[in-house]
Amino acid sequence: MNNRTEYIKKIIATGVLLFNTQGALGALSGDFLNINFDARTAGIGNVQSAISRGASAIYSNPANLGLLEYPELNVFYVDWLEGMSGQMLAYAHNIKSFEYNSSLGLNLAYLSSGKIQGYDSDGNETETIKGYGQVVTLSAGGEIYPLLPVEDLYGGINIKYVRETLADYSANSFMVDLGFLYRISEIPPYYQLPFPVDIGLTVQNIGRGFSFVREIGELNRMIRIGLGARITEEREFSFLTGMDVAFSKDGGALLSFGLETGIYNAFSVRMGYRQEQGFGFGFGLISKGFKFDYAWVPYPFLGSSHRISLGLIFGKEGAGLFLPKIGSRKETVENLYQEGLRYFHAARYMEAIAKFSEVLSLDPTHQGAM
Repeated sequence: MNNRTEYIKKIIATGVLLFNTQGALGALSGDFLNINFDARTAGIGNVQSAISRGASAIYSNPANLGLLEYPELNVFYVDWLEGMSGQMLAYAHNIKSFEYNSSLGLNLAYLSSGKIQGYDSDGNETETIKGYGQVVTLSAGGEIYPLLPVEDLYGGINIKYVRETLADYSANSFMVDLGFLYRISEIPPYYQLPFPVDIGLTVQNIGRGFSFVREIGELNRMIRIGLGARITEEREFSFLTGMDVAFSKDGGALLSFGLETGIYNAFSVRMGYRQEQGFGFGFGLISKGFKFDYAWVPYPFLGSSHRISLGLIFGKEGAGLFLPKIGSRKETVENLYQEGLRYFHAARYMEAIAKFSEVLSLDPTHQGAM
């Protein structure tokens, strides 16, 4: 492949990373903010609104921080396209002193375009240039019940400082993201769903556009609506599925869906499909509070990208996003019982009953769960 073809691919990829569809400096719009660093999310087709959990929810949907049970630290690396790469650090901390579930988060992200070969009007090579984006995000999410008398409704907000640079030009802006999550366990008045269904909504990149080379570029605001369901949640086997529809000004509506299968809460396999991108795959490992996730995602014409995520969940029970950690039978029973108590005190009675039922299935003589 000749240098000119490589250059064209680089420009296209950089346009996806840093520019809107016009690709003009004056119209820089923060499109790189729509790149998800999280390997787990990438492996399930970029489905995120309703099923993201842990510290990665800061980017995906801050409302999901309301489901955080233990403090979590994540480090993300993405080998994106044509020599571009990015790193992100995310920390989320649950606030135990509040009566209702709530958490705070901090996210730092950096994405580099690598070196771009320049050419003059005659096609001769000139100097190379670089572009990069930086984001600092403060996040908060939790139950809205104190404000609205609706159980299992969560809300969240991100406040972001964003800076972009290309060669000698730079621009910065403040933005806001809003997120909501609603969990449905039953349909009034009497019908109990066989498994809870989560509905997520996020509005991202709300704010003033970038002032870049004396022009203000309009932000590419993103709206996501998604569904997620944990169809099975047994200790030996779990199955999660979800779908998102993302609406953006320059890209219309994009559909994505994904599947995740977990085995003994130690290994998971993922597959996802995203419109105009195709299928992606990933897997995850988790043990004693340590998480490792990997995803491979292809892009038509441009090649494929790789994402790696490392995570730590702090706390003796912190070894699982959806299930209790693997351990002795006695330890598993106690972990399930404590989860049931937390749900009960949060007035999430159906989920509490489900946990107590699991306890009794393992220990039919357990007095607390009877």
